[in-house]
Amino acid sequence: MGESVFSAKHAPLRLSVTVRKILQWRAEDGVANPLPQSPVKTDEAEETITLIPYAAAKLRITAFPVCA
Repeated sequence: MGESVFSAKHAPLRLSVTVRKILQWRAEDGVANPLPQSPVKTDEAEETITLIPYAAAKLRITAFPVCA
């Protein structure tokens, strides 16, 4: 059967996305705090991150706020 698809190393799908950090939005025990109301204002620089499926991630986020 091979390697587990539920590991970050063998995730069957990866998305590279451009994001900006929202410093007041934190995580506790591997779960993101409630989603901030969009649009969110942030002065942080854009950066590219890689997203993997929910079951393979250590920090699980199902939705992201929209930046103003």
